[in-house]
Amino acid sequence: MKKLTFFYLFLFTILCNLSACGDKDENEAQPSNTALLTASSWQTSKVYTGNTDITNNPAIADYIPQNCKFNTDNTFTITYPRGPLSGTWKFEADETIIVTDPGTTDEQQFNIIELKENSLKVTVTNPEINIPFQIELIPAA
Repeated sequence: MKKLTFFYLFLFTILCNLSACGDKDENEAQPSNTALLTASSWQTSKVYTGNTDITNNPAIADYIPQNCKFNTDNTFTITYPRGPLSGTWKFEADETIIVTDPGTTDEQQFNIIELKENSLKVTVTNPEINIPFQIELIPAA
């Protein structure tokens, strides 16, 4: 009887230990949007207008950012084929909108669709040509 009790106790201990091994703790703190956004430079991987992939469309190439870098001091640099654009940025609407050059005539809003360690997806309407874009970015190599 003692052997049987010992066996069940041993089995119970093993099962408890196995159930403790698993995926990340759901209560583990996730990085803030600021930490995710400023962790790396972002390079454009895809650009859409509506459902149309316009990533390599030469007619709008000058309006598509090549790289974006957002810094923890709330400065940014976005590199376009025609040259870089620098200024300040901030979050709005519970960190779901990135606003560049807030309060100026150059203010622009990027609505965040997805912000993860390896993916940044935003929508923006370019004020010069009034075309809405969805831009997918990945960390720059």
